[in-house]
Amino acid sequence: GRGVFVVGCEAAKKKGLEIAGARIAVQGFGNVGGIAAKLFQEAGSKVIAVQDHTGTIYQPAGLDSNKLLDHVARTGGVAGFEGAEPMPNDEFWTVETDILIPAALENQITEKNAAKIRTKIIVEGANGPTTTAADDILTANGVLVIPDV
Repeated sequence: GRGVFVVGCEAAKKKGLEIAGARIAVQGFGNVGGIAAKLFQEAGSKVIAVQDHTGTIYQPAGLDSNKLLDHVARTGGVAGFEGAEPMPNDEFWTVETDILIPAALENQITEKNAAKIRTKIIVEGANGPTTTAADDILTANGVLVIPDV
């Protein structure tokens, strides 16, 4: 998680993006995604969408990553987190963000959903979450993709 955060901050500098106030979405809320979300929040970012095996939650004002980590430890997933709206899983990829962190499974970003992604930076926390075809689409759309950290 810390590696994703550090690399994400460096990528943000390269893109001229302020970390304070940046909108973050995270897929996977375990050791990588959960810790990265917590660190970005501590740096002033807003974690606005999180997805895991139990579902997708959204809060445009920002989720409390510490409370969400407690909720996940208690219940096994992000679903049902108080203060967040549930969202259809396929809509996770369409949330407008500054930094998107796929930290769950491989092949999550494909040619089927890559064109719908609205973010400036993708910091891969999972092993191979983006297919080669999707990578080409994202690059053409001006998204900075940082390969699995």
